[in-house]
Amino acid sequence: MGNNKAPQITEIGLLPNMFLKITFADETVRYWRSEINQEEINMFKQGKKNLFGFTRLTPEFYWIGNDISIGDDNQFKVNNVSYDGNQIYYQGLDSY
Repeated sequence: MGNNKAPQITEIGLLPNMFLKITFADETVRYWRSEINQEEINMFKQGKKNLFGFTRLTPEFYWIGNDISIGDDNQFKVNNVSYDGNQIYYQGLDSY
């Protein structure tokens, strides 16, 4: 499946739970756990906290913006992390 070309990505959104919502030209929608979502889950499991007792899950501790760029080859970046749209098309979630 890795060599199959998926339809072009038309839209990417970073959802409040930090999952990615990717829409393709054929109107297929896939959801993918973003790298930052995975980091948050790992920190929560490990119970890591900062000096003030906050975890990174505490909304007041940080702000995440949407810095999204889409390449012609279905590769894209969200907040400077690269993702493969072709992989997500075939392996992403239909819903979450």
